[in-house]
Amino acid sequence: MSDQIRIGVIGAGRIGKLHARNLSFMIPDAEIIAVSDVYLEAAKQCAAECHIPKATTDHREIMEDPNVDALFICSSTDTHSQMIVEGAEAGKHIFMEKPCCVDAGGFRSLMETNKLADEKGLKVGVGLFRRHMPHYIETMDKLHNGEFGKIQFLRNYCNMTAWGAH
Repeated sequence: MSDQIRIGVIGAGRIGKLHARNLSFMIPDAEIIAVSDVYLEAAKQCAAECHIPKATTDHREIMEDPNVDALFICSSTDTHSQMIVEGAEAGKHIFMEKPCCVDAGGFRSLMETNKLADEKGLKVGVGLFRRHMPHYIETMDKLHNGEFGKIQFLRNYCNMTAWGAH
């Protein structure tokens, strides 16, 4: 049995391409089998740049492919909960971009999907790297220690290009 994990990337926009590049060129045990995007040209461009053998507009082709072990869900935010449910039902491990859902109905679906994933022994993870960054940790410590007083509203802005993301 190979240690290589075979991955399908769903969504070939900015973050999908970033993950595809990282997986293709920095993770030796990762092999991207296919990439999908609602815009075929975006999927084809990502596939060409990252040496991915298949580009499609239909994410279900990736989910139904028995050669795919795991999914990277990088589609538009409003599709995340649907993709997560479909991916777990297809028996795929899932890495998803945040947010997982945009409404209470999506959240309820995800809670049920979490039970299904546990039953099937699937790993499900959310990309939330900021919580490990020093400035974020410092801000959260100050928030929890009451240094900002009572928070009524909080908006967080992040300049990812400052950390080398493209």
